[in-house]
Amino acid sequence: MGCYLLLRNLNLYFKLTKIFFRATLWTVTAHGATYTKRKEMVNMKRWIALLLAAALALSLAACGGETGESPNSGNETSTGETTAPVDTTEPQEEPTVKTNWEVVNQVDEFGDVIENGDTLLATTISGEFSNTATNSSELSGVAGFIPYGDEYILSLDLDEYGNSPVTYSDSDLRDGIILKTKIGDTISEYELYGTAPTGNLMLMEDARLFFTDFYDNSEDARCIINIGSSEYNFTIEYGNFASACDEAFNIPAGDIQSDIDAIRALLAYSRHIDCYNYFSENINNYPIVTTDELSNIIQNRWLRIEIRSQFNDWYMFEYTSDGTRTQIGRFDDGVYETSNESSQGNYPYRIENNSLYTGTFLGGEDAAQFRKISDGYYLVSEGSDTLYLYIQYNEDGVPTYSLG
Repeated sequence: MGCYLLLRNLNLYFKLTKIFFRATLWTVTAHGATYTKRKEMVNMKRWIALLLAAALALSLAACGGETGESPNSGNETSTGETTAPVDTTEPQEEPTVKTNWEVVNQVDEFGDVIENGDTLLATTISGEFSNTATNSSELSGVAGFIPYGDEYILSLDLDEYGNSPVTYSDSDLRDGIILKTKIGDTISEYELYGTAPTGNLMLMEDARLFFTDFYDNSEDARCIINIGSSEYNFTIEYGNFASACDEAFNIPAGDIQSDIDAIRALLAYSRHIDCYNYFSENINNYPIVTTDELSNIIQNRWLRIEIRSQFNDWYMFEYTSDGTRTQIGRFDDGVYETSNESSQGNYPYRIENNSLYTGTFLGGEDAAQFRKISDGYYLVSEGSDTLYLYIQYNEDGVPTYSLG
């Protein structure tokens, strides 16, 4: 059994290597348009060395110690002494979480993990496929989440019969290759991109939606992809996904129980509903910032994150001494845009009655109340149900205060 696990894990890590390198630089086509995503290429030898070392460490441990014999087998003797009856009742085992998700970190030429390097989170998948030539034949592969800016990309590497890559044409891409998923009772559809004829199928613009649904529901995702006459059915198992996300992407697993956990989750572009519920329930625990206190801190740069859903908006504002709020830029689909690129204007602001009043494009004002979470981190409410996280930034583009 252990040697089987060795071969299985080696196969997984070779697939992880392939899925990562296909994701670092690729051109994808859909509906006749071509998109190019570029990231710094990683030295393949470094990754292969890391992946093989991890595979061997995990799998050889499984090979060792599997003799099927007890330590005293064949050495039992009778002493003639009466022994107390032995309780043969098997203890109840705690339910275990399947550890199907693997975390792979980028390393340098010496095999050391690179601080703030890229991280891949992946799992093996299995299922079946059918077309005019076969029915319910073996389908295997790897599903991987790859961070891209403030987004996630889902990459699918699928093999027919366990060793033949799924093929598709540019015409299939123009017609639209659709991934249909069912998580719990929710059915969703997403468009996939790729490089014909055998490139990994990529879920890009909407990958964060799938990521959030998968994470929040804590259930396996059943998937269907149709390409021409072929239908591919497979399952992406949840298993240890939450804890692996904590390790790979700094997303807190389990219930949101602290301010730091909630802020970490928002900065990782995840768990927005959980964070909204957490801050809504605890809003009265944060002291209201008074008019004088707000006047003393407001003239800074602020990252504003809307705490609402997976569609939360990120804006960078600067409040100047002349009473103007200037939009420096915003994050849109993981890409930072300057104020000129995002076509947003500047608006006047004023502070009174423990609130910040900012002009709007319609000529009115929005009233915002600041509540202090910690130095440099504020929960801001507008109206009855709109919440923002404001983080104070310096001119170097990093938070003025460290989290926690």
